[in-house]
Amino acid sequence: MKRLLMLVLLVGLMTVSYGMEEKTKIDDLRELSAIVEVRMAEEESTAGMMGVQEFEYHHLEKLIDKKYVEITEKLEDDQWILFEGAQKSWDEYVKKELIFYRDYYDNEGTIWSLYYGEKRNSMFRKRVEALENLAEELEGY
Repeated sequence: MKRLLMLVLLVGLMTVSYGMEEKTKIDDLRELSAIVEVRMAEEESTAGMMGVQEFEYHHLEKLIDKKYVEITEKLEDDQWILFEGAQKSWDEYVKKELIFYRDYYDNEGTIWSLYYGEKRNSMFRKRVEALENLAEELEGY
């Protein structure tokens, strides 16, 4: 039963999030946050809210990749190696933290999915902010 519920939610999520994909390029976290806030306020269903979270996650990943490239272009080889190690450590941290949330809340019910998505996106938002700050600091050098 639990698997059937997750399958139904995932199909609904893919349908909703597919319709949300836009060709517009989102350049910064503030712009993305404003779009997500408006879309979340418009959604009335759990599946719709999950679609907004997936939309945000997709764009947060793009912002992280963009900042990562921007930063690595400014680093010397030895600095790049250290930065790459830090990024890999962050990736591992996120994986373990999300496993904790999944296991702690026992992966049950539809609200769990929203909570999980918010926790994941919150970690990614903080990483974008940290990378934006680092990129700004490197501008001065």
